[in-house]
Amino acid sequence: MARAVAVLAFGFALADSEPGRALGDAVALALAQVATPLLHLFDPGILRNGTELRGATGWAVRVSEVCDGHGLAISLAAGLAGLAAGAGDGLRRLALGLVAIQVFNLVRIVVLALVLSAAPDAFDTVHVVVFPLLTVVLLALLVLPVSRALPLLALALPLVLLWLAVADTVAQALVPPANLVLSALAGPEVGQIAHRAAGWTIGTNLLASDAAGQVRLFLAPLRPADFALALPVVLAAVAFTRRPLWLVPAILSMLVALTLAAVTSVWALAAAQSPAILLVPDGTGAFATQDFSPPETLRALLRLAQNTLVHLNLLVLPVLIAARGRKAGGGRNA
Repeated sequence: MARAVAVLAFGFALADSEPGRALGDAVALALAQVATPLLHLFDPGILRNGTELRGATGWAVRVSEVCDGHGLAISLAAGLAGLAAGAGDGLRRLALGLVAIQVFNLVRIVVLALVLSAAPDAFDTVHVVVFPLLTVVLLALLVLPVSRALPLLALALPLVLLWLAVADTVAQALVPPANLVLSALAGPEVGQIAHRAAGWTIGTNLLASDAAGQVRLFLAPLRPADFALALPVVLAAVAFTRRPLWLVPAILSMLVALTLAAVTSVWALAAAQSPAILLVPDGTGAFATQDFSPPETLRALLRLAQNTLVHLNLLVLPVLIAARGRKAGGGRNA
């Protein structure tokens, strides 16, 4: 576990560096170039401008650096670091896995473009839920022996289908403790996570406008279910290995990831305003305004911790649990 976490943290720090971002941009451009002729098989009218793919009906999707598969590649390296028998075996499996990941990414880009064209209302579900869970399938098959990957995936499938129906309801359990931590530790710019008219958001004390004497504050989108997405897969791994105690650190890790995301979301919004205007109580029941810019070094560290935990929870932790094998009735490993 320690090796896996170290590889995740190092990998995401490298990906966020200047060379890492340049590599991500190059891979994203290459994927867009290869995806274009494949999409022409379904719609010859699709055009490419750099990394943007655009249909004749007006839809567009951009193959960003996030689409280069670096998160999955780093997670694969982390899983192999924790489980591979030796460096040579790990490097061979990593090389094979990197090829498989890029093929998966290419399929993902083509499918998402076609979904956006034919069924735009389904795009968010396919993009944010279906494909992240499919990455779990890919990583399990790349890291685990088939004798453990297939039972894990068979157990996960019904739990994932159930999760699609109850995700928002179940994930609400993370909101009160996350808001408690934010109230105690976050700065005055960070509000509370809640389901509002605009959907799940994190409140802020950042001024959006005060036209006609009406003060409006910025809200940042933040869906708790996105940070509990690993729960059905972790439950499957726990059921497979009969190790229920793993649920405790897994749920705590999801809670920390959600709490970090609340802060980084508000700080990203503030950074985009350059600077933002923060409302702070003046002690008389009114509010004073002051410029606010998030501390960049701390912002980068929190973003790194968030990325590490999100990928640990969804992609690495389930395979590490499954790799331990089934716990025998007498408490010994089977």
